[in-house]
Amino acid sequence: MSPDRRWFFAEDVLRRSGLPPVLRRDAHALMQAGHENLSEGPVAVVTASGLLKPSSRRYVPDWVLGLETRFLVVVDVPEPGLMHLPRVLAVRKPDIRVHVSREWIAVRRLLVAQRRRDPFEGIVDAYLLPGTLVLVLGDMSIRSFPVKRIAQLKRLTRDALEGFTIDPGGSYLAWKNEGIHLGAAQLLEQVDPGFFADVEIARYASDTTGHALSVMRERQNLRQGDIPGLSERQVRRIEKGISRLTPEAASRFAAAFGVNLEAFLRDFSAAATELSGARQSIDDPENGPSPNASVLAARPSAAARSASVRGHQSAALAGDSGVS
Repeated sequence: MSPDRRWFFAEDVLRRSGLPPVLRRDAHALMQAGHENLSEGPVAVVTASGLLKPSSRRYVPDWVLGLETRFLVVVDVPEPGLMHLPRVLAVRKPDIRVHVSREWIAVRRLLVAQRRRDPFEGIVDAYLLPGTLVLVLGDMSIRSFPVKRIAQLKRLTRDALEGFTIDPGGSYLAWKNEGIHLGAAQLLEQVDPGFFADVEIARYASDTTGHALSVMRERQNLRQGDIPGLSERQVRRIEKGISRLTPEAASRFAAAFGVNLEAFLRDFSAAATELSGARQSIDDPENGPSPNASVLAARPSAAARSASVRGHQSAALAGDSGVS
């Protein structure tokens, strides 16, 4: 296994975090097999007490220290002890690579996130800084969201903002007194739509991508030169698969089609899936298209999926306990 795809869960974390058996098995499976969604270095889930013991070098494998490992540290020691963590972990940018939490349930949320199609849609932890909502996502990235750019939150008082809870399964943040529920995908769409669009485009990238765009354009009775902001040559190269469809180009297509970016991406995913199924039917006339093709074509947007899992994964895997 490539070292940049490794996971490590310390034994005391697995023993003390109260994980249900299915998530304990997931943790062991991740340590054995790694994970394709780890694109930015390995992840280690440890306790502060384990790291600060004199025998800490035996607490974690050698590969954990010295690589670009990202750490989720469960805090079980007095606050002053945390000052020693950057030195023990030998990290140069602790604000990027180390997240500390006093909530054992953060370990549970991290594991639940790995069961999602896109782990970044799961919320591991969240906290407020002045004017900023900070989320630790299921891919262990730390994302900052300016409150003034979040329509549902920008008019709330500081006290109201601080009154959120995190869904036990990490599906959303809830401001119950205000009736507000926001998932990671919804926040990303508002604050960084380019990031979300890039994820959606990459998800359906294949040799049918250009053909799907061509079909969508022709359904609108548009020529390659009719996409404002893109030259005819640029459109031709994208449709031939020579150039990549970027979020910026997707926005240009969406505007030309008279829809917003989310609607364009939904139609794009359906068209790409439809063409993939048709190609498989031609290539394999005996078995026909994939039985999943119709399901994928009808799949809702990521924001809708984020809302729909609230009553499913959270209850099944995280239990009924809430955290603030």
